[in-house]
Amino acid sequence: MRLHSAKVPQIAAEMVSALLSGGDVESESPKEVGLDIASVLNQYIRDEQEVSEQAKSMLAARGLPQTDFNRSGSSSLRSARSSWARTPSITSWISSSKC
Repeated sequence: MRLHSAKVPQIAAEMVSALLSGGDVESESPKEVGLDIASVLNQYIRDEQEVSEQAKSMLAARGLPQTDFNRSGSSSLRSARSSWARTPSITSWISSSKC
């Protein structure tokens, strides 16, 4: 998923609105919930950038062209992405936080 940092505040606000209106989350401070969600999304962006940089470094170290970076079959990208996928999801993080 490609997430642009400029969209994070809007996405966080929409998520808070959906969670509150659906009764999934109760909060006395929706603004704080939005800031928490934005923080998680921004960390996702930083992690994705780090994984991309590591994959590019691996390609360079192996003497492979940069065009291999976007190949979905790249084992380095698969392993990096699968390790990120093992991190707790935003849903479990939100449900465990005391908002």
